[in-house]
Amino acid sequence: MTEIYALRHFRTDNNMKDVLNGRSIRLPVSEARQVECGVQIDKVYCSEALRCRQTLEKFLETNKAGEVEYTIELLERDLGDMEGRPRQEMISLYPDKFTGSRLDVFAAPPGGESFEELRERASSFLRRTGLDKEDIKEKSNILICSHNQFLKMLYFTIHKKEIKKAAWNALSFPFGEVIKIS
Repeated sequence: MTEIYALRHFRTDNNMKDVLNGRSIRLPVSEARQVECGVQIDKVYCSEALRCRQTLEKFLETNKAGEVEYTIELLERDLGDMEGRPRQEMISLYPDKFTGSRLDVFAAPPGGESFEELRERASSFLRRTGLDKEDIKEKSNILICSHNQFLKMLYFTIHKKEIKKAAWNALSFPFGEVIKIS
């Protein structure tokens, strides 16, 4: 049976300053440490964003892993006009796009990726890699190094759970930690 693990990138300066990251490719991490993982990873899929690549480098320093595939499919949700902007400023400009201080998962950021587009991208990735199959008999451990919004979409898609705002907002992947998601 295949097990899927998630690794969210380490914090960036934007994360610490409450600035919306979005799909930025060149944004580096501002912290790094060892990443512990108690299982042998057979295959890694990693976002092409620098912050994910740097996080995976730290993971690979202390953990064994098989083949690594870098892919744009695992980039964070495209936040369009909100990308790289302070969260509080975006809440003031686009209050209908937020629930409290969180981006409403169902609201498309201006010039950004809709909920349906994000869901289809996650589904497409799972189909392409064969991770959408419930009856995978081969024993392997897969690690996906990506971003919070995208990892959440993968989680809900893999588990075939209906996405509701409260459940979406309650789920948050910790920075730089390996979490089993299936």
